[in-house]
Amino acid sequence: MLGTRSQISTLLVTMCLCAGLICTNSEAQVPSTRAVVEYMGHVQGVGDVSWVTQPGTCGTVGQGKRLEGFAIRHTVWSKDQVGLRYKAHLQDLSDTSWFYMPDYCGTRGEKRRMEAIWIEVIEKPDRYSVYYRAHLAGTGWTVWYRDGDMCGTRGKQRQIEAIEVMIVDR
Repeated sequence: MLGTRSQISTLLVTMCLCAGLICTNSEAQVPSTRAVVEYMGHVQGVGDVSWVTQPGTCGTVGQGKRLEGFAIRHTVWSKDQVGLRYKAHLQDLSDTSWFYMPDYCGTRGEKRRMEAIWIEVIEKPDRYSVYYRAHLAGTGWTVWYRDGDMCGTRGKQRQIEAIEVMIVDR
């Protein structure tokens, strides 16, 4: 007999990960092999961190270090180019304007936390979606958001510590 709801959820997530799927709220998603992006960030006390390929983790988890900004670009082996734009909610500055690949969004060394992000497909939205999530201080990983939805918080002084992003075929 199956156990608690939590045990069943853990089993389902494990099964998805073993099959190469990413579970998003109620759907299982597979990162695109045609349109592939990578992203980097600026981490408190560390500086700029290396580029990470989708859907890897950019930033830190469990170290209490804020992610102050990020940038996204295509990988050199990406077979298809998808255009993305993104913005962030920054401590004491509110929402940034939209930035376009591969521009950097956020601050560096200003001791200013990033609290929310938005990412959306602006070229080929009929062929691709973008999924993203953030690791928030004190709460852990958010659910996966997609196509321009706000991921994070406003006005709760909760810093983003890491992000994960992936392009998915529609």
